[in-house]
Amino acid sequence: MQPVRHEESRQGPASVRDFAVNGFTGQVAAGFELRDLEREVARLIDPGAARKTLHWGRNYLYLTRCESATGPVEVVVKQFR
Repeated sequence: MQPVRHEESRQGPASVRDFAVNGFTGQVAAGFELRDLEREVARLIDPGAARKTLHWGRNYLYLTRCESATGPVEVVVKQFR
């Protein structure tokens, strides 16, 4: 899972920092601060948090909102099956 602001994604790959929470690993764009990383990861990996399905197949990609220190940000979550 890598929350990325839309502006950064158009400019190319941003630097990232790795995380591991409750057996899940992922990356967060550098400078993107979450209020409560563990709570947000638990909420974001629940497919019930999906606002819109982008792809349902070998992997599941969906759009959701992430609560950051600067306010809500739309993110894409990719779950491997």
